[in-house]
Amino acid sequence: MERKRVYTFRLPDEFLDLCEDLEVDPEDIIKGFVADLMNLTDPENGYFQHGSDERHLAWEYLMRQGYAHDWQDRTNYFDHPRFEFMGFREAMEGV
Repeated sequence: MERKRVYTFRLPDEFLDLCEDLEVDPEDIIKGFVADLMNLTDPENGYFQHGSDERHLAWEYLMRQGYAHDWQDRTNYFDHPRFEFMGFREAMEGV
């Protein structure tokens, strides 16, 4: 069974102002990034992917920020079917 969690945090006014100027809900931007990062499509809950380039860019961002620097310790994570076609294991071999 899939877990659903609620996480609450504050967003800076600058981001909220940008969203207002772009006429986009901040939740849509955050959910879009998460959907790209995790290869999710769940329209009922507002998760839509933006394409393969965006998926790879989301992961590149995560890696460049150092959040996934020890990914080798979790290589089984990339064996999940949602990552199968994305080639993450192969792409990260040299990192």
